[in-house]
Order: sequence, then structure tokens, then C-alpha cells
Amino acid sequence: MKELFRFSAGYLAVAIEKTGDGIRLYSIRDKENKKNLLTQACPLFRLYAENLEDGTWVTLSSHTGWKQADTFKTEEGAVIVLSGNRELPGITVTLTAVCTHNCIEWKTTVSSVNEKYTVTVCDHPMLSFDTGENVCMFFPYGCGEVYTTEKNKELHNLQRYPSYGVSMQYMAFYNKRTKRGIYYGIHDTAPAYKEFSFSKKAGEKFMSMVVGQPLTHIDRGCNSQSLCGKCVWKMFDGDWYDAAVIYREWAEKEAEFLKRDRKEPEWFTKAPHWWLVHINEDASFADDIIEATKMLGTDSPIHLYLWHNAPFDNDYPHYFPVRDVAKEGLKKLKDAGIKVMPYINGRLWDTRDKKAEDFEFTSVAKKWATKDRKGVCFTETYSSKEEDGSKVCLSIMCPSTALWQEKMAYTVGRLINDEGFDAVYMDQIAAAQPYSCCDPAHPHAPGGGDWWCRSYRGLLDRVYRAIPEDAVLTTECTADPFISHMGGYLSWLWVRNNQVPAFPVIYSKYISMFGRCYGADSDPDWTGFRIFIAQSLVYGEQLGWISPRKYKESPYRDFYTECVRTRAKLGKYFWCGTETLRPPVIETSLPRLRTEKCSQAINGISEENAVIGCIRKAEDGKKLLLLVNAAKEGGNAVIYADLPDGVYGDIIFKDGKAETYMDALSLKYAEF
Repeated sequence: MKELFRFSAGYLAVAIEKTGDGIRLYSIRDKENKKNLLTQACPLFRLYAENLEDGTWVTLSSHTGWKQADTFKTEEGAVIVLSGNRELPGITVTLTAVCTHNCIEWKTTVSSVNEKYTVTVCDHPMLSFDTGENVCMFFPYGCGEVYTTEKNKELHNLQRYPSYGVSMQYMAFYNKRTKRGIYYGIHDTAPAYKEFSFSKKAGEKFMSMVVGQPLTHIDRGCNSQSLCGKCVWKMFDGDWYDAAVIYREWAEKEAEFLKRDRKEPEWFTKAPHWWLVHINEDASFADDIIEATKMLGTDSPIHLYLWHNAPFDNDYPHYFPVRDVAKEGLKKLKDAGIKVMPYINGRLWDTRDKKAEDFEFTSVAKKWATKDRKGVCFTETYSSKEEDGSKVCLSIMCPSTALWQEKMAYTVGRLINDEGFDAVYMDQIAAAQPYSCCDPAHPHAPGGGDWWCRSYRGLLDRVYRAIPEDAVLTTECTADPFISHMGGYLSWLWVRNNQVPAFPVIYSKYISMFGRCYGADSDPDWTGFRIFIAQSLVYGEQLGWISPRKYKESPYRDFYTECVRTRAKLGKYFWCGTETLRPPVIETSLPRLRTEKCSQAINGISEENAVIGCIRKAEDGKKLLLLVNAAKEGGNAVIYADLPDGVYGDIIFKDGKAETYMDALSLKYAEF
């Protein structure tokens, strides 16, 4: 006879099995619909510890190895306490569940009196659920992705937050037939460094999603602490959109990273398009930009690379002096009224920072670089190479340190104040994962925690003090902890399969998103090109991040131009401050568009419906319905949307449904 501990939050009912030497999540039930959402017992958490003397590792699971497993009901919900682990003595884990209507808020605390081992990572309570052909899961990679979970499918992923792989602190699953699901979010206001993962083996009928937190004070034993934030399980009706709204409502109410003092200049927030330019040998690049901008017929700032003498991803952070051809071109562009934003890297110092020579890394930077517990610098390599053919080895600087904060302030300040640029792009800040720095000389606790995000916001505060109020900072990708301190996010990696616009649903009121990686797609039919421009338009991004050459060469330049001009014309529905409402569901007679040659997508595959659309709300309350057909053929489309009966342009809605014909490579819209 199984010993079960049951508690409920409205219609969300949970059963915990006491295994004899631990606990497991035994079942989850939707009491309103009388349906089990989990029927396979699964562990509730894992914990990892390292022996400080010999470096050996121990992994604990909730369901085995514990001498004591106590469960209590409280007025607010429940408490679970595990203690006396046989493999790792002196460890106690306490899970506190606060139950409200259809929602469980978990708080996890790790207590350690073990001096030999440091606890390095602990999971928030793991959410497992039954899978099937109608069950979908949402993961916050980039703008958000949705996967189906049928029985024979294998699914697994691990991404670190904040980074390109995890933009937001939540996941979800839902049944697309019954429209019932559970939101799984970490409501952490600062927030802390985390590891988001999901796993399902082929043939298994269940799947698990979990968030682990790298812990602080990993330089010693007895590093007791509570995990940052609350782990929220919330039952909801709907799909990925409704899960996004739950996270948005929390972020708007509590998140530190939405507390914003600066207002970006209109040239930036109202820009409909961006050029991506790498400077070659002369200033003719400026003439190409001016010509392409005239062809485009709208304003278009420039994201400028290779303005410095050092090769890309080499000799960072020694950028100056600015190349003469860049200065010459910049003058031409300013005379033409075109804004320019140069590239710098926001986190790396080359370990051989003057060609093959260690110029200042060891003497100046190394002390303030991120390091592991043994004092070894964390480094990364990319495709860049030194003159001897070896890979450039780049050290990750610690954002908490005065040296790196002052270096970034100096570099950005010189570019804007002395060289005349209008904005600066600081690469990787919202794209690359944090590191658990353990240098005792740095002003943070060794290991994980919320210091990484707080330190970068402090670094950006220092940069802003060095530049005028109308200057703009942007960065790569879309991890949300830096929204309060960035004018825009480069959404270049939003080119994968199974995407949904969850990030715009949550944050289009708070930050501008710009650009797709058109250079990633080598499809001779330019299918990816057509997918990306249509998607980026309905997702609300500032379009482009394309070279003037590629724009001029494209056989679909007219379609691209129409998309850009339409966004410029309807700008008030797209500027930062607007809302992304629930997208219409569109069925069409046209086949799905598919490219298999996108270098930034899994297996090169990126697909999208031929006809897609959006509904957007301007700050004045007016709304926009926009449809785009990116196919080379025309076709019929049936549109389902949360719209009142009525006429929208030439589209007539009745009972939430409309039909229309979309010409090849065309747009339709109605303001209401």
C-alpha cells in the first residue's frame, strides 16, 4: 500500500509518494475536468555537491537515500522536509508550498552542516506530466518555442539563463484539444543565474521540466541557503499565449528589470529597419548605404562592424583608433542624416591582446576576469584565429569589477562623445551565459546567485553616466534581466523552427527588438528570407539587419520593401510601448514554407505557414489586424481571431471567423 501525501490548490491537486527513503511526485490531477495530468511517479528535485578535497561529485535525488521524509499540512499549503541523507550527511532540504486558487508557490531551502562538501546546484521542484499527441510544451528559447510530445518522440534540452537559450524564466505544458495546462515559472525579481531543462525519452509517456540554481558560497562547505525566487505551478486555460500573460503579469508587478528611468530617442524607437554593414577597404560602404536607403524609402540606422583595426573577435577590448575609412564613411552618413551604431563586445578580453602578444591581459585584466574555485580563468573560443593559426582565446570578464565597468564606460563614452556615433551595441550581454566566478577579490559571493545580473545593470549604470541622455545602448539576444538598461535587443537568432512570439507578448511595451539573421539562410529559393521578413513584421520587430548588397540582390526585394514601408506607415502599432495581442490562427490552402539551409536552426530547418498575422494595440487604444502572405502563390485563408463581428478592410468577421484571398507576396491590414 503506497503512502501518499495529498494537497490541493483549487482544481490543481498533487499527490506526493513517500518511498520509504524519500519522496516522489506521484500524480497531478485536474479536479475540475476529472483528468489526471501525471500518472507516472517522478523525482521532485535533484541536488549536486562537490567534495572540496578531492573534487568528487555526489548527486542526490528526492526519492532515495534519505533517512527521514516528513510531510505536513499547513494553513497555507504544505511543507516537505528531507534529512539524514546516507550518501551526503548533514544536508536537509525543505520544500514549502503555498496554495492559492489553482496555483502552488514553492520555496526551496537547503541547509548544510557538511564541511567536506559544498552544495553547487539545487533544483526547484520538478514538474512532470503525461505526454501525447495533443500535449504541447513551451520553452523560452529566443522568442519562445513550442514542441509536440507524442510517444515516440525524444526531447531534451539544457540552457542557461540568462542567455540566448533562455530569454524568460518560465516553461509550460498544455493540451491543445482541452486547452488546459500548467505554467511552470520562477518568479525571481533580481534574478539569479539558472539552468532550464526538459527531458523525455522516446517511448516514455511522461516528460519532466525543471530549473536548477547554481548556488553561492561554493568555495566552502556548510553553504546553506534558500533558492532565489518562487517556483510557481499554475493551472491555466489556453495555450502558450496564456502562459506568457501569466509571466507578464508577474513581471509587470514585481520584476526589478522592468523599473526603467530612461526614455530612448524617437529616431531609435521609431526606426522601422536596420542595415548590417561590415566595413571593407574604403569609404564606399557609406555610398552603398545611402543608395540602398533611398531604394528602401524609409529611415534605416546602421549596425556597423569592423570599424576598428583589430580583426573581429580578436585583441578585445583594444578597439581604438577608429579606422580612417570608418571616420570618412561616418561623416558621409551623418551628412545624409543616417544614424550609426558600432559594435563592441561587452564581456571579453583577449588573452593575447596585441596580435600574438600578451599585452595587457596578465598585467591588467586577469585579476578581474571570472575564475573557477582553483583560480583558473573561464575562457571561450570562436572561429577567430591568431596569426599563428591558433584559436583566439577570450577571457570572460567579471561584470562586478571596477576595472571592467570603467573599461566599458571609457570605450562607449569615447565612441559617442568623441567619435560622433549615435548608439553603441555591446555584444553578448543578453546572449551569453553567466559564470560562477569564485575569485575572492571580487565584490560578490563565490558561485551563482543574483550578483551577475545586478552587476551588469551596475556596469550599464556606469556607462550611462559617461554618455548623453539621447545616446542608446543595445545588446545581443533577448534575455530579460537587462530590459531596464537596454534600448533594444538584437533578435537575430529568432530564425528557428516552432517559434511563437511569446517574448513580444510579454515585453513589446518595454523594449525594441530588431533584426533577423538573413545571412544564416543559404536557400537558393530565398525561402528563409521570405519567412524571416514576414515573421519579424508580425512579431513587431524593427525589420532588417541585412546588408545593402543582399537587399539589392534579392529577387524578393519588392516584397521586403513593402513590409518595411508598411511597418513605417503603421509605426504607432509597432513602437516600443505597444501591445502584442493574441495572434490570429490562420488556415490556408497554401503549403507551409520550409527552408533546410538555415545555419542557426536545428538541422537547418525553419518552417512557417505561408499566411501569418498579428493583432496589435497602439498606446492610444487603436488596434491593427495585419496579414502577410510570404508564398510565391496566392491562396485562400481562413482566419480565427478574438475580434467582434464586423468589417475589417475587405475582411468580414462573423463569430470569430473570416475568409479572404491573399495574393502572392502580399499584405492586408485594417485599423480599428
